[in-house]
Amino acid sequence: MTRLDQLIMVLTDMRHLGPGFGWAALQRWRRQAPFEVALRGLGKVWVRGRDIDTLRRIFVHRDYEIPSEPVRDRILARYEAIVAAGNRPVIIDAGANIGGVALWFARLYPEAITLAVEPDPTTVEMLRCNVAGRANIRVVPVALGSEVGQVELVPGHASDATRTVRSDTGMQMTTVDDLVTSVPNGVPLIAKIDIEGFEADLFAANTGWIDDFFAIFVELHDWMLPGQRSSGAFQSAMAARNDFEIFLKGENLIYVRL
Repeated sequence: MTRLDQLIMVLTDMRHLGPGFGWAALQRWRRQAPFEVALRGLGKVWVRGRDIDTLRRIFVHRDYEIPSEPVRDRILARYEAIVAAGNRPVIIDAGANIGGVALWFARLYPEAITLAVEPDPTTVEMLRCNVAGRANIRVVPVALGSEVGQVELVPGHASDATRTVRSDTGMQMTTVDDLVTSVPNGVPLIAKIDIEGFEADLFAANTGWIDDFFAIFVELHDWMLPGQRSSGAFQSAMAARNDFEIFLKGENLIYVRL
């Protein structure tokens, strides 16, 4: 990236998220420990160096915005119908990291409850700080899979890429159905899945929950785990359903019910 490219990127950052974020983007590699950065419209959040790129994808590139206004309106209409019926829309953010996506959805759908699911204890500490005081975001410090059980945490290629593998001991694991039922009068709305290859487990069995959600955002990880077919179960599960439209935005495949 040339210096001109860097300048353009920083100016774009500042325009969308304020001067604090632009300055943090310039300084990020000089800071080893987590640090606070101010985001316009969201207040201060704790980040690590790589988290700057993640926040940029969410709030500047808007990777979780449907690239079609009529389809966005369709999701909004479903959200409003759930609320009007006296129920609570449920959004699952699996692989919540430091909370960027949870903050994005909580701002778009304030009457929903966003369940921020994150198994990495170090990241969970930052996540809790970043969503503190927000009644519509609940931190769930477990892993997510197709069945309850336990997982071992495996360090990934970066601080924000811890992986999970099934184990006889370790961290507890929950299911999508259990998450939804934990919300009184909860009705599924959106599921966001970015779990560093463990989608191979999540979509391997007990996938009936897919039919309950109106939209599903998923990042697949064949690129990270070549030869392991980590997206195979997901492809099979979604191929069996023909009532979704599919969109591509950034690193996400987005499925929205017709």
